[in-house]
Amino acid sequence: MTNMKFVDLSDTPDDQLTNDQKSELQRRFQSFFAAPVKNYLDSKKKTDAPKKVSKWVPGQS
Repeated sequence: MTNMKFVDLSDTPDDQLTNDQKSELQRRFQSFFAAPVKNYLDSKKKTDAPKKVSKWVPGQS
């Protein structure tokens, strides 16, 4: 049995997929859509405190 993580399943019709291939497609789908949510939540954890904004005054650094 080959490692399903590296198999190209893009050209295989849905009705010809085996149970292992279907479960691998489901795993890929879940990991693909979970990544942006995880990145968003990780970025929110880092910036829990609001950033302090100060007024810009000309001639001061």
